[in-house]
Amino acid sequence: MVFCSMSSKPARRTRVTLRCLREDLEVEVPPVETDLGNLEHPLVAEARRLAPAAPRGQRRILSIEHPLV
Repeated sequence: MVFCSMSSKPARRTRVTLRCLREDLEVEVPPVETDLGNLEHPLVAEARRLAPAAPRGQRRILSIEHPLV
């Protein structure tokens, strides 16, 4: 992989999942060549704004065995 940047860290990207797009944002799925990170939606824009300052090295939660009730 080649990065064309002066920084040693790749740029942070934001994009929504298809499930989030359809179910949460209630937006029609755009054509396949559309970059989901560039969608015009207030929540996607806020995620783009926050992404550069978000902590690095976090792990995804794959499952929660005992949720708090």
